[in-house]
Amino acid sequence: MITLMQTKYQIIIKELQSNISLSLLENSKLIQQIFQFQVQFLQQATLRKNKVSESEIKIVFLPKIIKILNQMIGISHNIIRINYFNYINKKQTKLNSRLQSLIGNLRTKNNTQNKKQAHQKLKTNNLDINFTEMWNQFKCRETICSKFKQKIEQQLTQILQLKIFEYQLCKFILQEINFFFNIMDQGVSHGFSLRKICKQRLKGVFVSLIQTNPNVSNYFLIVDQRTVKVVSAYMKMAELMELGVSAVEKLELGRKPFPKLHAIYFISPTQESIQRILDDFKDKKNPQYGVVHIFLSNEIDQGLMQKIAQCNQLITKIASFKIVNLDFACTSDQVFTIETPEILTKAYTQQNIQQQLKEASYKLATLLISFNKFYSFEFLYNQAENRLSEQVAKLAATRLQELLASFVKQKNEQYDNIEKEAGKITVMIVDRSYDVATPLLHDFYYQSMIYDLLDITNDIYETEVEAAGKQIKQKVIFNENDDLFNRYKYRHIIQVLEGIPQEFREFIQNNTTAKVHQGQMNNLDLNQMSEIVKTLPQYNELLGKYTLHMKLIEKSWSIFENKGLKEIGEIEQCLITGIDGSGKSISTTKIQSAVATKLMSETLDDYDKLRLILLTSIGLEMSEKDRKILTDKIKVEHQQAILNLIYLGVNPQKGGQKKSKSSNRINDDLKKQAKHKLASACTELSRNTPLIETLVESYIESNYKKPQKFDSIIINEDGVGSKGGGKSIRKGGQLARMIQTDDSDETINYTPKLIIFVIGGISYSEIRSLLSNQKITSSQITLVGSTHIVKPKDFCQGLLDMKTI
Repeated sequence: MITLMQTKYQIIIKELQSNISLSLLENSKLIQQIFQFQVQFLQQATLRKNKVSESEIKIVFLPKIIKILNQMIGISHNIIRINYFNYINKKQTKLNSRLQSLIGNLRTKNNTQNKKQAHQKLKTNNLDINFTEMWNQFKCRETICSKFKQKIEQQLTQILQLKIFEYQLCKFILQEINFFFNIMDQGVSHGFSLRKICKQRLKGVFVSLIQTNPNVSNYFLIVDQRTVKVVSAYMKMAELMELGVSAVEKLELGRKPFPKLHAIYFISPTQESIQRILDDFKDKKNPQYGVVHIFLSNEIDQGLMQKIAQCNQLITKIASFKIVNLDFACTSDQVFTIETPEILTKAYTQQNIQQQLKEASYKLATLLISFNKFYSFEFLYNQAENRLSEQVAKLAATRLQELLASFVKQKNEQYDNIEKEAGKITVMIVDRSYDVATPLLHDFYYQSMIYDLLDITNDIYETEVEAAGKQIKQKVIFNENDDLFNRYKYRHIIQVLEGIPQEFREFIQNNTTAKVHQGQMNNLDLNQMSEIVKTLPQYNELLGKYTLHMKLIEKSWSIFENKGLKEIGEIEQCLITGIDGSGKSISTTKIQSAVATKLMSETLDDYDKLRLILLTSIGLEMSEKDRKILTDKIKVEHQQAILNLIYLGVNPQKGGQKKSKSSNRINDDLKKQAKHKLASACTELSRNTPLIETLVESYIESNYKKPQKFDSIIINEDGVGSKGGGKSIRKGGQLARMIQTDDSDETINYTPKLIIFVIGGISYSEIRSLLSNQKITSSQITLVGSTHIVKPKDFCQGLLDMKTI
């Protein structure tokens, strides 16, 4: 006899089959996932003679269904095209109509008995979905469309009054509301993954090689110090092995020769890497590999190409040679870096940096040809005195034009025409001098905070865990596989402190096996969590995530308290916003005194003190006397970093000998913005808004009008446009259609895209502020990138490493 739970599950399957749109039906993987779960669950229930516990229904059944539904919702909402708000209105009308119909059916007299029976059955089996909780969640969210919010509030109120949890209605509303929650939380960028597109591109390179060489079963993959980051960003070792790669080795290290095997060199086209390949084949009698496939991440210099051509031992071994044009790494779905951190120290202090800027620009160009389709590009760059943004924009535009022209010349079917409906791709370029303060500020949002306070390198943190009664070292990787981290990384530390333990409690309370621990739930700490995890080995991986992140939070919070970061954070906010926590203008004398006191603290290390005095130099225009009082309190070798601020447009000596009194550098607009943020219930220690966030938000609010002190270059089907005006210089020929990927969601191609690119490093706080701002993410697909991601200590070191004055 089939249980009620199984019957309800079959109803869901039937409804999904009948109501799923064509675009969802095309996504066969999700459909297969639903049926696989159905079969597995029914088999398990049958083996146990249909005895399915309440905890299984809550812990196994509902979360699995909700996860699958959310996946489908995430796909379906990408139906949104350029006219985003029209789509919202259509969904709104459909939802209202469906709700009215279902509520009307529930209210009819003929269904009175059925309602009671359904309610009793659902209550007995604990299958009712908590509408009250859903209602409370919805009320505290800011919706895009206020009219829609009012209507759905009315409908949910009526449902709550009925107190009937009819399953079809529950499923439908859960689906629709989660759909809108996804939009409100992440905008139209939700569902878009640059990482996924690049993974498909890289995978396509290996697949093409396999198809060309069907008789070859194993390859060695050789990478250099740059391309190893590219490969690691998109492919796991297991995935590479599926593509025939049996081993991955670093070019820079000594390697055992395999003169009969095929080797894939995926390298950057640098002199060092090319020379190492040549060295592998300098011994005629003992070549490193039998057959060679060279894949370059970017364009190769003709001089280096000539060297390869002149090496007969290598030339005779080369079976394939290809420029992949994939020279950047995605750290998440919407964040990328081109891994050129040296630009921060070299670009502002050296005259001959053209090669470094050219390299950065070429890398950026490879990103722009990674989109599925395009019609036009626009480069926006700020007119800074150092002209870094201008140079990168022009070099990238020129390189992009060369790439597109080569596509046309190849006459490849994939590039034969252009999609006029494709969304415009805008690249907004600024350099680090645009906002010198933000990378130095303490940011108390989860990712920013732990990357600042803990020793996390390349997204890896080493900690100690207990195993068999011993403490052993364990490496923790923060990536897309850590769902808990990805949910909380852009949340304030206070929300994380409350949210993660609460999730842990809810899991224990809803788990039959763990109910014995419910008495420990009131004052839950890390030790208690660890003890509970030990008693539930079947959930070890899941619960281990909770204890791991609680451990990170506790360690970060301990540093926060020991160093007095609340007081330091308040001083920093005063310096950069010009107002205190109550919204009043700061007293320069008082804030200098507070800084001097903190510089005497024994709990702060040398970099903490340097960071504080750098922010003081940025926020205050100090007299020579006042400046010396503060600089004398830090190491002599660190004082050079303060002087080097001048390279980024901040003159710490502006007051000079004649200025007897220090003053505030912060202008009135920044003060007003900080006051407005305070009034909007933000935390006092977050009242500063990164200047890049303000720039992008203003650009969108102005209907994409070119910002003041910015110039532009337009590339469309006619070639490169003249700067500023947007009138194209005709180059001739039709540009290419972009590379197609396995991504079935065509809608992404028609959605406008905005890429914010920062030369000289971007901070985690800036990434968070851009990608969590609904005004920025709701109107177009938004990507954030830089030469590298810079932590506060890295930025201090970058200033120290600059050429001395």
